[in-house]
Amino acid sequence: MNESVPITNPAAALRVVRMLKIAFVASAILFLRMIITIPAHPLQPVNSTVETAITIVALVNIILGYAFPRFMLRAAQRASGNTSNVPSIQRWFTASVVGFAILESCSLFGVALHFMGAELLRSELLIAVGIVATVFFSAGAPPADRVGNSAQS
Repeated sequence: MNESVPITNPAAALRVVRMLKIAFVASAILFLRMIITIPAHPLQPVNSTVETAITIVALVNIILGYAFPRFMLRAAQRASGNTSNVPSIQRWFTASVVGFAILESCSLFGVALHFMGAELLRSELLIAVGIVATVFFSAGAPPADRVGNSAQS
């Protein structure tokens, strides 16, 4: 059986999160290259109301990408009296990955707008905003769990 071993070392978790950040930025850069090289052939022109609504949702996701991981970590701190044996380093790691995923959705909305027939500039801007937000995103410093607090499987 292939059991996964949780990351309990803060330095290792930080390295993995940095690698994930690079991977998320690289994927968004590939999205940008894709929309520049592949022309959109929509069956009908995009409705400006729909285009604006998707753009607003994408930008709201940038705000959520920064706010939601911090909310997750604070909620876990408030519920520290529960019986959960999940180390705080794993919660931090999960919050980081969730933040990256939410920020990546802004770039994906840019790709969707492109193939719906929206202006190329709008799609490029959404992807660029997603890249910049991902570069500057951080869920904070990884907490230093004591060995006694680590989950033992």
